[in-house]
Amino acid sequence: MVVGLDSGADDYIIKPFQFEELLARLRAVSRRKDKIIEDIFEVGDLTLNLTTHIVTRQYDVIDLSKKEYHLLELLLRNKNQVISREILFEKVWGFETFVSENALDTLVKLLRKKIDLPGEPSVIQTIRGIGYLVRDPHV
Repeated sequence: MVVGLDSGADDYIIKPFQFEELLARLRAVSRRKDKIIEDIFEVGDLTLNLTTHIVTRQYDVIDLSKKEYHLLELLLRNKNQVISREILFEKVWGFETFVSENALDTLVKLLRKKIDLPGEPSVIQTIRGIGYLVRDPHV
C-alpha cells in the first residue's frame, strides 16, 4: 500500500470491499481538480504532445506513421522502464493481428531513424532478449 501511494497512486482499497465504497472512492477521485493530466512527454529534447499528436526534436516537427507514434507514446509513457517485446506487440498490433517477429525491430529501426540525431546515442535502448526502453542518452 505504501509503495503504491509513494509511486503516485491517488487512493487504495482493501479487499474485500463493498461496491458502494468503490463507487464513493471513484466519485471522490473524479472531483479532484488540482491534479493536472500530463499530456506532454519528454526525454531530453524529444517531445510528444498527446493533445496535438505532434512530435518534435530540437523544435523540429517529426512526421511519424500511426504505428511509430503509438510505439513512441508507449515508450515515453514508461520512460526509464523496460517494456517487453510481448507487451509492445500486443499494444501496437493487438492480439488478433499476425506479424512477423522482426516487425517490431523494423518499426523501432524506422522510428530511430526519424527521432535520433546523427552522431548521438539513440533515445530508444535495446534490452537484448527482453524489449526496449526510452531514456535520455545524456543522463
